[in-house]
Amino acid sequence: GIISLDLAESLDDHREALRVRLGEPYRTMLGHLRHEVGHYYQNVLLIDDQAWRQCRDLFGDERASYRDAITRHYSTGAPQHWQSSFISEYATMHPWEDFAETFAHYLHITGTLQTASAIGIHLDARQPMVATPTSIPSGPIVTSPSRGSSTTGTGCRRRSTGSTARWASATCTPSSCQPPYEPSSGSCTTS
Repeated sequence: GIISLDLAESLDDHREALRVRLGEPYRTMLGHLRHEVGHYYQNVLLIDDQAWRQCRDLFGDERASYRDAITRHYSTGAPQHWQSSFISEYATMHPWEDFAETFAHYLHITGTLQTASAIGIHLDARQPMVATPTSIPSGPIVTSPSRGSSTTGTGCRRRSTGSTARWASATCTPSSCQPPYEPSSGSCTTS
């Protein structure tokens, strides 16, 4: 198939106006490319009738008229309560768009998790994330943009590596810090 990109959407003002008018919070060049890759992968991944049947069970029958779906979507909008069944308003238009939007959001989520991991944020599904008075930093996070480490007041800080300040945590007391955390006295130290 042919992927069309409106070069005007590379202009921030134009794209932002469209994003707001169409109610598409992920309308960015990256979001658009991820969506279009979803269309490509739908045809790559669904290689037999069984796979297409399973896809239809999740996303609907892609054999429905796309032209009629576009007309309906832009004249009446998304159905009420679309949030309970679709990842975005645009996904409600047609099963092809539902698949592509879901695929794009999968890439958004995995990209966010990869970025978080790269800066030292790690999730542990075995431990619920509950904010308690001891897990809230006791002071502002202080960073050195050129080198060093971050601290959150008293508690623990993560040792810095390289020239990038890393994620800081105040969920422990200085006496209970375990590597890669070390006691913090509340002042930002750089190395």
